[in-house]
Amino acid sequence: MIVIIGISIAIRILAAVWSVIILRRIRDWRIGFLTLMFTLMALRQILTLWNAPGPAPTDFNFESSELPDLIVSIIAFLSILSLEQLLTAQKKTEIDPKEIEKRFFQFMENLEEVFWMISIESGEIIYVSPAYETIYQRKSADLYKDPKSWTGFILPEDRLKVIAVFNKESLVRKLFDIEYRIKRPDNSIRWLHSKGFPIKNELGESYRVACITTDVTQKKLTEIALKHSQSELENRVEERTSDLIKINAALKRDVIQRKETEGLLRKAQEEAEGASRAKSEFLSHMSHELRTPLNAILGFAQILELNKKGRLDTKELDNLKQIRTAGNHLLELINEVLDLTQIESGSLKILNENTDVSRLLKKLLPVVEPMAIKRKVKIRDHISEGNSLYVFADPTRLKQALINLVANAIKYNHEGGEVFLKSEITSGNRIKIHIIDTGPGIEASKQKLLFEPFERLGAEHSEVEGTGIGLTITKKLMTLMNGSLSLESEKDKGSCFTLELPAGSHSGQIPKEYPLGKTTFPALKEGK
Repeated sequence: MIVIIGISIAIRILAAVWSVIILRRIRDWRIGFLTLMFTLMALRQILTLWNAPGPAPTDFNFESSELPDLIVSIIAFLSILSLEQLLTAQKKTEIDPKEIEKRFFQFMENLEEVFWMISIESGEIIYVSPAYETIYQRKSADLYKDPKSWTGFILPEDRLKVIAVFNKESLVRKLFDIEYRIKRPDNSIRWLHSKGFPIKNELGESYRVACITTDVTQKKLTEIALKHSQSELENRVEERTSDLIKINAALKRDVIQRKETEGLLRKAQEEAEGASRAKSEFLSHMSHELRTPLNAILGFAQILELNKKGRLDTKELDNLKQIRTAGNHLLELINEVLDLTQIESGSLKILNENTDVSRLLKKLLPVVEPMAIKRKVKIRDHISEGNSLYVFADPTRLKQALINLVANAIKYNHEGGEVFLKSEITSGNRIKIHIIDTGPGIEASKQKLLFEPFERLGAEHSEVEGTGIGLTITKKLMTLMNGSLSLESEKDKGSCFTLELPAGSHSGQIPKEYPLGKTTFPALKEGK
């Protein structure tokens, strides 16, 4: 029994000592209460054992309270150990106020914004962060001495609204958010943005204000620049809109004028077409009216030229010859005017077919041969000498065009000159027929005038007969037959008129005689 009592007393003493150790390390009232309790329990059991009589120490009595006391001591000791662990863990989770203060000042020192703590009652500056000196470029110590001094740095235009916001009555009631400008010692202007809120004490009363001030100069300058750019853009848009409205109005006027002009042109065209038709009808009627008496004059002149009874002398025969020559010229002119009026009025019928150019030349060359003999001009036909040459054209109108060109090559040639007829097949399956002469040639400045009606380029003052309509008719005929007429000429060297038409279905392989435009009439040199 004495052993149990001793163990119980030892556990209680150990618990008391351990509680004192914990109390020195963890200052908590609960540990102090347990320390006092274990100390009193141990003293009570020692005094009880010392003063109270009882059974012999060697006797063990299960009805005694020593065993329960032992169990209670063990449980109490274990409780103190558990409480130590609990309080130690709780202590670790708690942050030391000094550590909090240290971290707070470290944060404030690295903060780019100014943090203020102001007393609402006295207006005293409780705390201002180091960024104040960077942004305001003034000492913090001066601000602590004179808490109102910072309002003197605000521009006069903004000062009243800032003072109104930092008024005691305003700070107590609500949050504030304000922008204003300050002037620094170097005379530079900075835009600042301050935002703050009241802090309440244990009674729920606002007694301090926390404020954050940020330098927003760059942002404001950017906003101002953007506003300026936007304003410029709006002005430009307005200008462009105004210009577009003016242009649109001008375009509307132009459209109206163009429509009016088109109407006038259409009317003029209709009038011109009507006049052209009237002219064509007039010329057609006049030609028919002139042809009948003219044929009678030519017929009587031919009869008189026969002079069967020999009553006419030489002079009278010459006069008759002049009458017949003039009559033939006039008849030729009438016929050509008729052709031209039919072409312009669209009444001339073109019947394109597969046409043998070689056969046409064999028929028409005898017609112009007397003229060539008279002017001692040699005709060198290289087309009929080769393979058959077919084109798709109206044979009657092609013959008319060829006669006109060959006759011109003879009439306007030098006496004793030459005329060459050559052909070639182009890569586009078209035939070119070249009529080349060795005449005086035509100046480049006058070549375009050659195809105008009644234009003879001064030949009307020479002995060479002509109407000045033949080339105009030939060019129009070639267009109607899906062909073309072109000219290449050199002064004092000769001219080359080229007819180009679609190739027929039986054209042989004709070699290209020469590339026009690259050399100066090499065919003439070859022919000679």
